[in-house]
Amino acid sequence: MKIPALLTAGLAGTALAQSPPALDLGGPRTRAERPVVAVEVGTNDFDVYELSADLAGATLVESGLRFERLVLGGARYMDAHRMDRPRQEQVQGLDPWIGLPDGGQLLRASQRNSVGLLHVPATGTPRWAARHDGTNHPADLLETVSVSLDGRWLVYATHPDLGGNVYRVDLLRGGSAVDLTAAQPPLTVDPTSLRSTPHGAWFLAGGELWSGASVATMVDTARLPGEALHFDLVASDEGLHVAVVAQSDEASRRVLVASRDGVVIPVTGDPQPIELPGTAEPLGPYLALSPDGSRLAWLTDGPPQELQVAQVVAQPLETHVTSLPDFPIYIDNIGIIGFASPTQVCYLAGDVVLQTVNEDDLIGVADMYATVTTDDGVPTTWNLTRTSGQVWPPFTIPATLSIESGALDAGGERFLLVSELDETHELLGFPIYSGGYYHASSNMQTLLPDLAHAPTLYHAGSSVLVTSEPDGVGQLRVHRVDPVAGQPMTIELIETFDVGTELRGVRGRSGFDSFVASDNDDELWISTAGGTHQPWIAAGAVNRIYETASLLSGHRIIVGIETNSGVNQPAVVLGPGNIVALPLPALPCRVLR
Repeated sequence: MKIPALLTAGLAGTALAQSPPALDLGGPRTRAERPVVAVEVGTNDFDVYELSADLAGATLVESGLRFERLVLGGARYMDAHRMDRPRQEQVQGLDPWIGLPDGGQLLRASQRNSVGLLHVPATGTPRWAARHDGTNHPADLLETVSVSLDGRWLVYATHPDLGGNVYRVDLLRGGSAVDLTAAQPPLTVDPTSLRSTPHGAWFLAGGELWSGASVATMVDTARLPGEALHFDLVASDEGLHVAVVAQSDEASRRVLVASRDGVVIPVTGDPQPIELPGTAEPLGPYLALSPDGSRLAWLTDGPPQELQVAQVVAQPLETHVTSLPDFPIYIDNIGIIGFASPTQVCYLAGDVVLQTVNEDDLIGVADMYATVTTDDGVPTTWNLTRTSGQVWPPFTIPATLSIESGALDAGGERFLLVSELDETHELLGFPIYSGGYYHASSNMQTLLPDLAHAPTLYHAGSSVLVTSEPDGVGQLRVHRVDPVAGQPMTIELIETFDVGTELRGVRGRSGFDSFVASDNDDELWISTAGGTHQPWIAAGAVNRIYETASLLSGHRIIVGIETNSGVNQPAVVLGPGNIVALPLPALPCRVLR
């Protein structure tokens, strides 16, 4: 393709390989990367191009694509900012897609009479991870899929009109999708139940539990009369076990743990009021398996609400973790259950929901605790956040945290908590480690105090960008959090904007972040771990900056813009005001890599 003319003289840069002096952080080497850009030739009608490493040429990879909604099933709400796990990605104006741990993307797309899943790997040419011909209905490939925690194994399902099958795909090695249910008649699969692991898939179809790596078989769960299985399956990290709630009504639930060898253990005993897993809840999940599947933790549905732990064995020995005298009777609100190791479970435990707050899922006056249980069911509990001042039980002094939501950082080491009390908000952070952790005083850090509204967190590579409105100030502030293992968390102010400014297209890579600050005008901002924060496309320089971007080595940003004269152009931004057109059609675009 012929290289188009540069943008207007006031915007054009002088060389594609130039590294902006303002960001010369030791001369980073420019790697041979090949960006991928989808150019919109018609309304939601895209041609996909792969650029050459020198950005001087482009190759058409796919044409006539329509991008469709793609939902990551089974992902925990609190894992939204972890780089080491698949993530739901979404920006304003575009249907959601999935970000992979290696930096690649997975998108659902239709093309003429076919529908499939397009894999844009971190390196290499985009390819169809799955593609089904002979359909004019994109919904025939169900929009909710599952990706294993390591980002390698994809599991998806089709509507009965397209076969009603479940497929497994190796995203690392490629090859054809494996039809796990080829020997079965068309199944009615519950896509929200799909769980992909390195050892195979778990899912519900026709109300039954199925499992398999190359061939799926039905698991005999030996349900009681009137019991149905709940869609929110909880798989262990190693993938050989899954917990499923069997229920006849809200007051009659059991938790069954199934293993790949077909053994099913009713760990919780007789039907009783038990909380549903709550995988997508801001303070969930409320049910968890240890990484090796050897222990189950669950909540009874109060009052009082209590935490129980048991080994996954034929005759489980149940440990009542939040019992007297360690936890007083007013402890009646528990959330964020997760195993930091095979024997250590971490959880928030607090008083009843505060009457001054309207949030239904808010935990009032809480602390986060850790409990290790022995094979004999003996618990050892300590206070991780220690706002009550008490490290060891009995915990007779009320805590002071009032938690609204929680998230984990890029490495899954630090919790970022949003706290609300008396109509003001705070952003808090503290570390949590596997195997036990102890300090004589609380590790809790107040990163942002006295906020008028709950702060918003954005995934940006290894860092997290945060927007906040300090109470009574009338400003929107953008901050950067760079968690470093073993170090206190720090938060840095990037810039202050007018209230009403929105952040779009937040991206991050190796300490170099970019975002679009959008008010009356769009600005493209960059932020580095070295403390450089500045606009590379200033307000008024262009009419619009599109919602997606890609960060390349050598501090280069691939982005779509619309000039003030109304010309759309995919471009590379090399520094403040240094914008060069890419050899692509002058049309709106979506940057895929």
